[in-house]
Amino acid sequence: MHPITSLSTTEGRTVLRNLYKKLRLEEQQSGVKAIYATLIVAINSDKLSVYDSSADDISHKLGLRYGFRVWMEEIINRYYYSTINSFVYFGAAILLVIVGLTRFRSDVEIGWVIAGIGFEAFLLLMVFVTMYFTPAAEDESSIQKESSKELQEELLDEIGEIGRDMAAVSVQFEKITKQLETHNYNSGHLISEVREIAGSFRDLSAPNPELLKRMEETGTALKEFAENIESFNKTVQVLSSKVIEEKVREELSKILEKRINDS
Repeated sequence: MHPITSLSTTEGRTVLRNLYKKLRLEEQQSGVKAIYATLIVAINSDKLSVYDSSADDISHKLGLRYGFRVWMEEIINRYYYSTINSFVYFGAAILLVIVGLTRFRSDVEIGWVIAGIGFEAFLLLMVFVTMYFTPAAEDESSIQKESSKELQEELLDEIGEIGRDMAAVSVQFEKITKQLETHNYNSGHLISEVREIAGSFRDLSAPNPELLKRMEETGTALKEFAENIESFNKTVQVLSSKVIEEKVREELSKILEKRINDS
């Protein structure tokens, strides 16, 4: 919300028109109430908050003269010009009927003719006042340009908001993509570990050929080592028996030799 200089500016006139549309279309108030409310606001802009609390602040009041002019240009001329014209034609039709009756009937008083002429003159005066306060063409074009500019600004704001939303969505998508990549990496690592564990269990339940070959070679080597130990033991036994035999012979020879010497 930003302050507006006065209702005579382009923005101020837009505010007055928007107030009328709000009263007539949104709040469904009668035309008389809407006309009266806009006239009060045009003369005294402080009353704007009474009818529209969300409207912008107006810095300067227009007063009766300039407020009435803006009100005629923006409300009466814009929304009721055709209605006033239709009343003029209606008054002209009534006047023609009264004048026609005076030609064919003598009991029609002259007062009715004067009243019809006065009514038609009053309606023509209203048309004159309405046309007198018709906005200039350049003012109308400037208002249209201003409205187009406001529409463009609103569209740009909407596009900016959409762009910001798209940027936020793209950031969220990027985060989600990174999370999915991390999840995929962790899943792959977990799958590899599960495969290794499964391979270990498979090797425990059914050893691989290489392990069986090594176990077979180890068994063969142990068998050969046992045979070598056995042959070594036999050799040791043979050698032990020969040594004992030689020792026995030596002792016997010594005993016999001693006995012979004693005899």
